[in-house]
Amino acid sequence: MPWKHLTLDEREVLAQRTCRGEHPQDIAAVIGCHRGTVYREWRRNGADGEYFPARAQAAADARRGASKAPWKMDHEPLAAYVKDKLSKYWSPEQIAGRVRVDFPDDPAMRISHQGLYDWIVLQKAEGGVWHTFLRRNWLAG
Repeated sequence: MPWKHLTLDEREVLAQRTCRGEHPQDIAAVIGCHRGTVYREWRRNGADGEYFPARAQAAADARRGASKAPWKMDHEPLAAYVKDKLSKYWSPEQIAGRVRVDFPDDPAMRISHQGLYDWIVLQKAEGGVWHTFLRRNWLAG
């Protein structure tokens, strides 16, 4: 079975079937995961022998959020480079490609074009203007 995160619906099924006293292997078959996933879910997200799906989902979301790498645009030299090139109307694809050429030995100076688009969308939502430097203003509206 391929590895995946449990959804809130799957956690609710797990909780209901746990209350009924079903065996972890049977619960896993219904959810479509390995029985070890059920045991791990109980161990990680259960409390005092009880299991609450919403609380388990919140804990899983918090762990997943904490595991994310820091935002690349927080690295000031990279942010300055990107802003300089955007102000010259370079595309995110051009910037992402050129930064590798200009800084071949600096792994901190790396960002994908998709990462740049994500940052531009976030900036627009916060009232920023960097979206106005895109050649095609697909963020208009």
